[in-house]
Parts: sequence; C-alpha cells; structure tokens
Amino acid sequence: MSETGEIHYVEGSIVDCLCPKCQVQTEHTILSVTKRSIRDVRCEMCQFPHRYSTTKKPAAEPAGPLAARGRKRKTREDEDLVTGTEWEAQLGERGPVEPVAYRLGGSYAEGNVIRHQLFGVGIVRKVLYETKIEVLFQGGLKYLIQNIRK
Repeated sequence: MSETGEIHYVEGSIVDCLCPKCQVQTEHTILSVTKRSIRDVRCEMCQFPHRYSTTKKPAAEPAGPLAARGRKRKTREDEDLVTGTEWEAQLGERGPVEPVAYRLGGSYAEGNVIRHQLFGVGIVRKVLYETKIEVLFQGGLKYLIQNIRK
C-alpha cells in the first residue's frame, strides 16, 4: 500500500476473482497491471487467462439467462412439440406433395411443405409474423425466418 492508501498490484501476485470459464470465485495470478488497476489475470483452477473483473458471483443464480431480464426462458416442454408419428400423419394427409426448397427470401403460407437443408421436410404450421414461421419437422417444432431480402 502506498502512503496515500492506494493499493499497488504486482504481476505474479494472487487475487480473488470470478472466473468466466469456471463460474466460481477463485484465486487468480495477476498477469498484467496498469498504473492503478489489474488488467489481466489467470485462473489458478483452470489456467484460463482473462480480463480482471471485480464482479462477484451472485448468491442465488437466476433460473436462466433471460430470467435477469424478467422474461421466461423457453424450454422444449413449454412448446407444443409433436412426435415423429404426428409429423408423418400430417404429411400423409396432404398426399404426395413435392416439397419446396426453403430459402430465407421465400414466402410461405400455412400448410406449405418445405425442404430444409438441415431439418429435412417440414410443414408450415403458422405464419407468426411477416418474417417468421413455425414449421413442424420430424424432429420437432422449429421457428424459421422468411421474406428476408438481401
């Protein structure tokens, strides 16, 4: 400590800090300092180097990343997911239909059958917004965008 009461940090010293990788308050080795503060540290537990932060881990963690903002986090249980057999039944009701290749710039209506590169063949269940649709695939319900012009 200096005569003015300021603490001077030295490279190689140990400080407590929240590690963003471990998500635990642990000891860290100081890697670099500026004239007045610590700049970079390395976690002694996982050896992860990062910027020093004085933030402390909250006593009780929120339920999810959106909880801090007051919104409920969506989970698969919250969505109206359907099984592969229901997907097959809905696809079978439409008869032999050639699926349209899905494109971001495409415009789709309820009941359209589309082919997505990753998810496969799907049925448009709802048009949520001008730019968002709800599509039923064999693997479950997905939300895709539409009408995006480049």
